[in-house]
Amino acid sequence: MFRSSSSLPSRLLRWCGALLLAASFNAHAAFVMLGPAQAVTKRSNGAEFALAGGGKLVVEFLQGGIAHVHVIPPGVTPLPTTATLPVAAATEALTFHDGDNATYLIQGPLAAVVTKNPLQVALVRGDGSMLSADIAGGMWWDNKDGTIVVLKGAAAGERFLGMGQAGGALDRRGRTMWLRNTDSGAYDSNSNPLYTSTPYFIGQRDGKSYGLFLDNPAAAVFDFDSSGNGQVAIAAFAGTLDYYVFAGPTPADVTRAFGKLTGNTPRPPRWALGYWQSRFGYKSAAEVLSLAQTFRQLQIPCDGFFLDLDYMDRWQALSWDPSAYPDPKGFSTQMETLGFQRVPIVEPLLTVFDKRWPTFYTSDYLLKEASGQPVITDIFLGKVSWIDFTKTTARDYFVGQLTSFLTDSKVSGIWADLNEPAANSMPQAIYDFDGKPRYDIAARNIFALHETTAFNKALQQARPGQRPFILSRSGFVGSQRVAANWSGDALTSFDALKTSVELSVSMGLSGQNLFGHDIGGFLGSPSAELFLRWVQFASATPFMRNHANFDTQPREPWRFGDTVTWVARKNIEWRYRLMPYFYSLYAQAESGGVPVLAPTVYHFPDDAQTAKQNLEFMLGPALLVAPVVTEGATTRSLRLPAGSAWLDYSTDTRYAGGQTVTLDAPLDRLPVLARAGSIVPMGPVRQYTGEASNDEHVMLDVFADGAGTTGRFTYVEDDGLTLAYRNGVERATPLAWDESTTLGTLSIGPSTGTYAAIARPWWVQVRGWPVVPKAVRADGVALARLTDPGTFGAAGGWLYDSTTKRIVIRLPGTQPAQSVRIER
Repeated sequence: MFRSSSSLPSRLLRWCGALLLAASFNAHAAFVMLGPAQAVTKRSNGAEFALAGGGKLVVEFLQGGIAHVHVIPPGVTPLPTTATLPVAAATEALTFHDGDNATYLIQGPLAAVVTKNPLQVALVRGDGSMLSADIAGGMWWDNKDGTIVVLKGAAAGERFLGMGQAGGALDRRGRTMWLRNTDSGAYDSNSNPLYTSTPYFIGQRDGKSYGLFLDNPAAAVFDFDSSGNGQVAIAAFAGTLDYYVFAGPTPADVTRAFGKLTGNTPRPPRWALGYWQSRFGYKSAAEVLSLAQTFRQLQIPCDGFFLDLDYMDRWQALSWDPSAYPDPKGFSTQMETLGFQRVPIVEPLLTVFDKRWPTFYTSDYLLKEASGQPVITDIFLGKVSWIDFTKTTARDYFVGQLTSFLTDSKVSGIWADLNEPAANSMPQAIYDFDGKPRYDIAARNIFALHETTAFNKALQQARPGQRPFILSRSGFVGSQRVAANWSGDALTSFDALKTSVELSVSMGLSGQNLFGHDIGGFLGSPSAELFLRWVQFASATPFMRNHANFDTQPREPWRFGDTVTWVARKNIEWRYRLMPYFYSLYAQAESGGVPVLAPTVYHFPDDAQTAKQNLEFMLGPALLVAPVVTEGATTRSLRLPAGSAWLDYSTDTRYAGGQTVTLDAPLDRLPVLARAGSIVPMGPVRQYTGEASNDEHVMLDVFADGAGTTGRFTYVEDDGLTLAYRNGVERATPLAWDESTTLGTLSIGPSTGTYAAIARPWWVQVRGWPVVPKAVRADGVALARLTDPGTFGAAGGWLYDSTTKRIVIRLPGTQPAQSVRIER
């Protein structure tokens, strides 16, 4: 919930702007330049350098094109984050040369040059192209308060993309980005810090991409040449300078390596990808059940409800209000019968009047002050203390309590809120870290990561074999392994909708593949137009939830009249029809780190103009989505990435790439274009993702273009609920489209895996086919041409619509042919 944020601690503000630049450090007595390097020790995959005055520098190479640089000032203890996973050392032979004032290291695709005096690290690719280079003498450390800084060169035209939850231009050059998890409601495109911290960006220079991740949990700042002097300053306010550089050279290569190091988003339960309803203000089980029944009566697909604080007994942790929810398990059973999941909010705190507070106090399970007394802060819930999830005994105790609550209540997942922590100013707070305590400035950014990791464990214990689902407001790098995120307490305006698109684009490039927004904005009452435009945008994002504050007008999809209900239903149904495509994207995300939603620059890095696109995005490799973010607009202009032709998803109008087009965007239409050659598997409309349909089928949408067009996609199926797919219980069906001047060929399979998909009809729809085919063959057998869609039968057949230029093919039987050939 939103509560006015206090200002950043003065310690952070003291170092903003020019203080992060080299001239300023010389004027500040506490700052000392690190180095020079003295003795060097060769390692199998790098080298270690002793620094004058104490401390050390380690440069090492890891598999997957990853370089690791770690600078440890004298007497400083590193601050582990748990953000990274083990990555093996590079195994190629190391070339090592130690000269008088420089050491040269070459291994596999990476090389490093360490200049000893003044100290400087430069990382390059094996082909000699630059990755990342310090300014000479650019490492500084404040031996008074622990701030550590590195200054790096920023080449002319170099771009710095991403940085997680931040609005505005995707290229952060010219901006200063603060990283300190903050309860930051009512934000805009220029606001930072926000709820999550992602100290990771993708750099682009000379047509190649690289990545840099600062693995330090302390509050930090990245100054991307805000003064225009060709320098990037990276500062952490405690700990060491511990960072990784990813060689690329494409955004896909960088993203893959980042996922290898920090983990990929696992396949969520399929129901997490449906439409969700929520509100701070649903007062009882009876009210929620009534709303659930209305969804089914109006046939608006919906997979579940989030339960806000209203379900609790006087805001006590893990409790149900006995008058509003007299039978929690019975309520869950009724909702499950209707096909609805239930996800209650769980806070990382205890109010001081909570019956559990004395136990947590006497057991030393709360964040505390130097005096040993628990921290007590004042938020909108009143006076609260914060559970110390960095302490194993506290974490394990709460996991036990939470597991019992989940089991007894028969709920589906966990909504983790207020976990920045939401008391924005508590510099005195001490986090235990099992006897290695840290103050708030060095700990709060990973509080949510520790909390949601614990919640994940509780869900696995309460629902063994099932995929856990956690929605978290806060997070850090690594959170994508255990939780989804949403953008918190957004305003209700078209500007806020625009900011939400920008946040999605940046988060998609930053490793979080399950991210969404409160449809309509949390903090106000949207107009019908704003509501519909937000529904349309959300229908193409990984996580789709309608949520609002208690003092806003109700915004269930039917609250705006019949026309709005129809349009909202239409857009939600499109999402459910798209579920086979959506779900398959998560298989790719887990196995290879491929973003589900990404900026166009990810897929089209050779088109320099795509780095400027932050209001359009790619949903998977096939669909270019351009949400309408301007009030009253009925058209949408956008530049199409070069390197592909594009088909308007609604009209099949073909456009060449590399040009700006204006699409019709009436209030019932989300502007979407399909990449020529793409294959998009579709399915039936369902009222919830687990519903058995009376119209079970697979429809392969193919977007043709002409000679030389090709496309590839893998359609993935499994039970959508359990972890059995990790043991091969899935079905992966490769799809390939190849087109020449005389022939279009769709190859299907062969499928792999042991999952037994249900028998159902397979259809193919080829869009943009300019003439009536001479013949359509399935595995070499000619199919009958039909003229009436009502005459399709099990024997298969095809028809051609000369107006829409579409071919609709029903393949014979209930298993797909392996080859479909369309002759011009």
